[in-house]
Amino acid sequence: MLHSIISEMDIFYPDQSYSGNFPEFSEKRLGSGVVTLLKREGEFKPYGFFSTDPKDYLNKNYKTFL
Repeated sequence: MLHSIISEMDIFYPDQSYSGNFPEFSEKRLGSGVVTLLKREGEFKPYGFFSTDPKDYLNKNYKTFL
């Protein structure tokens, strides 16, 4: 398990010399947080959520991202 505020792509694939395929992802602002969406099976699906507001993690509206 990795606990970090930066993407695992920045840790495990820090340069362009990686010969594999990078997964396609997108980041969107959501309130005071950021949702990371990863493209799987042709569509973007929630992958991660980061917020500086602890209340965001208890917000029932964000449950699908946690």
